[in-house]
Amino acid sequence: MILKSKNPTRSLEESLGRRNSKEYRLSEKDKALLKAWISWVSLSLF
Repeated sequence: MILKSKNPTRSLEESLGRRNSKEYRLSEKDKALLKAWISWVSLSLF
């Protein structure tokens, strides 16, 4: 998966949102959890 955007979370949301914009909506809590998970994974990898 190639992410052109500097913000991978936002581009992920945009790609998912384009598929089903009406059905898919990330809540603020989900966004916070997703960002925390991404940062944890990147810290554990590097």
